[in-house]
Amino acid sequence: MRKFLVEVRGDYVSIRGKAAGEHLMRAAESMLKDAGYGRVKRYEEHIDVTEIHDREALISGALLEEIDRRVIKLETDHGDFGFIPPASIYHRFMTGLTGGKMSSSRPESHIALTEEPKEAARKIMKAITGGRQSLAEQKKLGGEPDKCSIYEFLVFHLSDDDKELLELDAECRSGRRMCGTCKKDVAERIWKFLTEHQKAREAARERLPEFGIKA
Repeated sequence: MRKFLVEVRGDYVSIRGKAAGEHLMRAAESMLKDAGYGRVKRYEEHIDVTEIHDREALISGALLEEIDRRVIKLETDHGDFGFIPPASIYHRFMTGLTGGKMSSSRPESHIALTEEPKEAARKIMKAITGGRQSLAEQKKLGGEPDKCSIYEFLVFHLSDDDKELLELDAECRSGRRMCGTCKKDVAERIWKFLTEHQKAREAARERLPEFGIKA
């Protein structure tokens, strides 16, 4: 992330460097003085450029952009990333086992970490997939893994192997892999995962008093 925030404050430019550290603050102060934009004064956590020589550039925003570019270069030259803070973030939500969204009011649409492994496996075997209406059609046209809640379970939770996921995707689309095979595989994986997770959770519960937490 950025070490500095450059902003116009009325008739001057302020370079906020709370996360910059002493070394980077000194470098920024030196760079700004050499650039000759105006009077440079450094404070503990920010540097102000006042008495700006190019008023038009200040008003138009061109000066702000130029100083910000220089500051980003300064950050990257000193081993930082100079990232621009994101304006928005995007999430991809996992499809529910029954199609559509997962919902706590629809138990069949999701699997909880406290779920009995046997019950979780049952839900997987009943889940909606990206398969065709018949076995013959599946072999002829192939499946649609991008519409399959079972494949999503593998992508999101049960496989870290990109090569495996690509192979499963290709087998499904080519009609060489049937939905029943995938369901059985994922049911076995979720059974194993939940069994191990729940054992580990109970083991951790016994250690809570070590950290002053009542079980």
